Amino acid sequence: MKVPETLQVDFYRKLLDLNFLRTSDGAFAIDAQNDYVYLRAFRGLVGLDYVEFVDMLDTVAQVADEWDDKLKEEFGGE
Repeated sequence: MKVPETLQVDFYRKLLDLNFLRTSDGAFAIDAQNDYVYLRAFRGLVGLDYVEFVDMLDTVAQVADEWDDKLKEEFGGE
């Protein structure tokens, strides 16, 4: 989603709070060049097996599905 033009401090605080306990292996990040919020997972590819890959993909999908609409509703945004 696009970073909202208003309430940015509250928005950033919310993302940090969510990153602490609610995003599991994922983390919200801001692309400063484009002002977009992304959910990403950090894991090197060395030693990554299929089960870990599927788990990471599933986690990111679940977190994104849970929070995308909630964040847009609370802070506005595209």
